[in-house]
Amino acid sequence: AKVFSAPRGDIEDIVVADRQVSVSHGADTASADLPFVFAMESGVEELYAQSLTPLVRAAANGANASVLGVGSSSGGKSEVMHGTASSKGICELAIMALWRELEARHGSPSSFTLRLSFVEVFDDIVQDLLDLQNRGLPVEEHPLMGPSIRGVMQRSVSSPSQALDLYTQGLRARSQAATEHGPVQVDAASVLMLDITQEAASAGRSSSGAPPRMRSRLLLVECPGAERLASSAADLRRRMGPTLPKAILALQSVASSLGSGVSDFPPYESSKLTLLLSDALGGNSTTGVVLSLRHGEPQSSLAAIKLARALCAVQNYPLTNSEVVLGFTRRLRLRIAHLRDELKALQDGSSASKGLEDDAEALAMRVKELEGQLVRGNLDALRLREEKEKTFEKLVEFRQKYNDLVESKAQLQQGLIEAEEENLRVSKALLDLQIETTQLQERFEEEKFELVSKLMARENDLLQAEMREQNETKDTDELRRKLEAALEEKRALATEFVALKSNLVTAQKELQEATDRNDELNAEVVSLVNAKEHLTRHRDDLEERATQLQVEAKELREESEKATTRIRELEEGMREQRQSQEQLQSDKTRVELELERLRVEFESRASQMQQQLGDLARERESQAMIHKRGEETE
Repeated sequence: AKVFSAPRGDIEDIVVADRQVSVSHGADTASADLPFVFAMESGVEELYAQSLTPLVRAAANGANASVLGVGSSSGGKSEVMHGTASSKGICELAIMALWRELEARHGSPSSFTLRLSFVEVFDDIVQDLLDLQNRGLPVEEHPLMGPSIRGVMQRSVSSPSQALDLYTQGLRARSQAATEHGPVQVDAASVLMLDITQEAASAGRSSSGAPPRMRSRLLLVECPGAERLASSAADLRRRMGPTLPKAILALQSVASSLGSGVSDFPPYESSKLTLLLSDALGGNSTTGVVLSLRHGEPQSSLAAIKLARALCAVQNYPLTNSEVVLGFTRRLRLRIAHLRDELKALQDGSSASKGLEDDAEALAMRVKELEGQLVRGNLDALRLREEKEKTFEKLVEFRQKYNDLVESKAQLQQGLIEAEEENLRVSKALLDLQIETTQLQERFEEEKFELVSKLMARENDLLQAEMREQNETKDTDELRRKLEAALEEKRALATEFVALKSNLVTAQKELQEATDRNDELNAEVVSLVNAKEHLTRHRDDLEERATQLQVEAKELREESEKATTRIRELEEGMREQRQSQEQLQSDKTRVELELERLRVEFESRASQMQQQLGDLARERESQAMIHKRGEETE
């Protein structure tokens, strides 16, 4: 229930205590215990979210659902159902929520079809609000969808915005006229029908080979104003005459008949509105009643509470409209329609034969028996629906387990992939290290070869220098021997000269020869002295060259020591590279062991998952066998 403030805001005659709503007017008092009661400060969106969301979800899941807006015409009923310029109503919220539920269920609009129709019922005349030329449409029993309006325009919608546009178009087309008894909308009812056809969630195909389908309907109804019920039917008939509001009176009569349990066959045919709502009232539908009350209207509030209380007492039998349920219901409806036609034909010919009255009564009893069978069939279908819901819950549970296993499998596969990627990274690093090690070895060999070549060249130069030094030493020794021999010869000549001088007196004749000889010897002495000086200078040059060669030999020894040190450093680097390579090889072995462990764990969990899937398949086959046996028993 939704309670609105009085127009002046200073009258509060509606008492709300927890979930009970009551109102008094003089000696007349009425109260109702309701699941949800929303005060003045609560909005329609809160009312919808807390109380009507399950109905829309049931329609999306294949069951019929209905929302009946009840209250006086000035009690906020239209505001709740159709909203205002600043707030959304139940109809708009339900259209958007239904589309979201269907999209969440199927993923794309290609798996479901939504058809919208919008009519207004006034003075027992059905007016199509989407095609104003369609007026006076009949209400009849459709074999599949139940109570339907023949000839009404049904528009397929492909988006929620299109559905809202059609709904707004129909809302604007509602009659704004007035009669001598007040505006037409006081006694008019609006019926928004959303017919849903969708593929069933269960696997398999129908006997024709097509995917199984479900059909459901969501009815959003703004009932006529309840203020007419504040007066008796006789007073209304006396005051309003032929414009008597049949719809609201028939609605009260049907609700009272079903709520009190007096009869299983209420007078649905009393008006086209109640005939259209025969599934919503005591039939195959989940129905919610939204009661709108306003402070300051005690008589209207009394009538509205009484009507809502009677509607809430009606027992419905909602089913999921699978192909099995629709086929069974269609067969019963066609049989009932056939018997009704026969009964009507017999009643038309009753004046010709009195004996046919008994047959007509028998057929009427037969019709009632078939209707009773239909009710019992609905009860059996309800039982089957409960069993199906339990089976579906188990299926959802197993699907959740299956999804968990799939997720676990995905995680294991992700871990395996990550381990493979880590193995690839390690292998790549190892390969890069091997390439770098090979390059270092090549550079080491090249540098070693260059150093060895340079060392050998320096040793060759050193050997050649030593050989030159030895040759020059030999030459120096040879020259020294020649010099010594020349000096020895000079000494001998000097001795001989002394002897010649001493024999000068006796060797006058030989003086000139001796003098010449002496000159020659002097010349040779000068030549020998010059040769000595030349040899001395050559010896000094050789000693200086020997010194330079010793310096070069020392430098070559230092370069050799540096090359030896470099070789040792390169060998140390090679040892470190070998240790790093051995460490990487160890890490690779550890990663391979971890991969093997993950693979074994993955195979084990995959085996468990396959076993659980097998158990699930066996259990589903068992459930299918039980369901099939139940159908065969029926």
